[in-house]
Amino acid sequence: MLLSDIVNMTRKQIEAKFKDKISGKAGKDGTTFLATTSNGHRYAIKLFKPTKSTTNIVKEAELQQMAADNGVAPVVRGVSKVGKFIVMDALKETIVDKAKREKWTSLPRDYKAMLYALCVRLDEADVLQNDGNPLNLMVD
Repeated sequence: MLLSDIVNMTRKQIEAKFKDKISGKAGKDGTTFLATTSNGHRYAIKLFKPTKSTTNIVKEAELQQMAADNGVAPVVRGVSKVGKFIVMDALKETIVDKAKREKWTSLPRDYKAMLYALCVRLDEADVLQNDGNPLNLMVD
């Protein structure tokens, strides 16, 4: 499987093929699945709910790419207006997974500094993060 194969999948194909590869948990807008291609590259597929407007999906992809261009978000690799999903590079690990693995009881000081710097860089990129939960703030 290649990136082009993922971008051309249907919603049903994504849900069936990656049902055991969900990143985090289903969010209010949809679910993110993880996929690995035959060359070993890892991608995240953000599958939106069918009711989300195509215009908003495209706008979200554009804003994410603006953030990616400033080094603070995964690069967008494809957008399906029909399937209503965005394909992006996957993170090695989410901050939530790292916190669980290392059994954090509070956010370490260096991560607080990184998150603050991330927000400053988003501001500089003219991107407003309006859903700043730990699964959406990406430190890799």
